[in-house]
Amino acid sequence: MKPDGLFELKRKWLPLFILGSAIFGAGVALALLWLYRQSPFTDAVVDFLTPTSPEAPPRGTLISITAALFTVIGGGLLIFATRRINASEVGEIDSFWWKVAVAALAGQWWLGEPRVAVLAAGPGTPILLRALKTFSGRITVLARPTPDLVLALAEDEAAVQNVLTALPGALDELSDGLRLRGRFLSPDASSLTLDAVARAEALIVAPALDAEESFGLKVDEAVADAARKMRGRRILVGAASAAKPDELAQAVNWCASRYGSFNVILANNNSIRPLPPGRFYQKVEGGVERDLADWESPERWEASKLAVFLREAITRR
Repeated sequence: MKPDGLFELKRKWLPLFILGSAIFGAGVALALLWLYRQSPFTDAVVDFLTPTSPEAPPRGTLISITAALFTVIGGGLLIFATRRINASEVGEIDSFWWKVAVAALAGQWWLGEPRVAVLAAGPGTPILLRALKTFSGRITVLARPTPDLVLALAEDEAAVQNVLTALPGALDELSDGLRLRGRFLSPDASSLTLDAVARAEALIVAPALDAEESFGLKVDEAVADAARKMRGRRILVGAASAAKPDELAQAVNWCASRYGSFNVILANNNSIRPLPPGRFYQKVEGGVERDLADWESPERWEASKLAVFLREAITRR
């Protein structure tokens, strides 16, 4: 098994792994307890460590203090290691056993937030990011950071807006220092980008239906190949409206040939509110239809609606 395959383990097996580890640890503890009580060397060791004197504390007290000390030290090391693992770039770790530790301590099931890679284009991308950040802080956006995208991914949008206003430009450097619910990576075929796509629990593709070329989705062939080979779910989110009635169907066919077949195609089914002239609601055969549109601006998504159905689409098995 390749080391990278550790990150492709299904979440349903991780609870069984943890349960097995707990049972194994309990068995080891019981075996040590039996040895402590039955071994003829126990009394000699304890007598050596706790010489008989009025000032010596009881043996039970020493054992309790030692157990508490081990618990505190072990827990502290576990917390420290987990924080360091989360702060590191897993793709740059070469050690097989270190990757085992990452899979066990910083996996998707443990943290409860899915890894999501986003390949999106068009004016609806900030709305998509605002929807995703409500349930995941492990978002990788395959695009260069722009002010509207950085703001959409921020934990505190007002504070980040003040920073962007005071320090315009240099977003590539600024985005790393801001409190964002994810990160930005170049869509080029770098090792980090390929690793992010391969390890993602879900790849969200949102084509710009009105784009003139490639529906606005421009990535290297190696990145597209990684998307086709990924084990996670591929989800396409169709824009609510476009300038042509069948634009979404064309985008789905093109994206499927480029990035692989999609597990879920999310389409809007709210066609009650009138659209501006020259705009058409988009439906597609085989799509999961939900009310995704903003009723005040029905040609756009509503972030709160999109968040509900994206979480459903990502976590559904």
